[in-house]
Amino acid sequence: MDCLAPGCLETVCYARLYALTRDELRYILDPADVMGADYPSETFRGLKNNEMKEFGEYRTARLVLAAWDQLERGELGWWFAEPMNANSGNNRAEETTR
Repeated sequence: MDCLAPGCLETVCYARLYALTRDELRYILDPADVMGADYPSETFRGLKNNEMKEFGEYRTARLVLAAWDQLERGELGWWFAEPMNANSGNNRAEETTR
């Protein structure tokens, strides 16, 4: 797995927790990527600019979306296999304490 950026998997987990779609996650990472280059809103300008200078790409967005795609294909392991529900709590932890 290529997702080594700090917070990459956490971002995908929170996106799942809040039932975001891939396009909604793309919008959060870079609104212009979804709405067009002239869209007047931006979210992580500093991060994006720094990564464009250092890596020649918006690396965090690429890695987060790659992790999302791996999750959708079932490649991240059993703990990501089922959709998360913010109201259900950690069912596995509850089962082991009974």
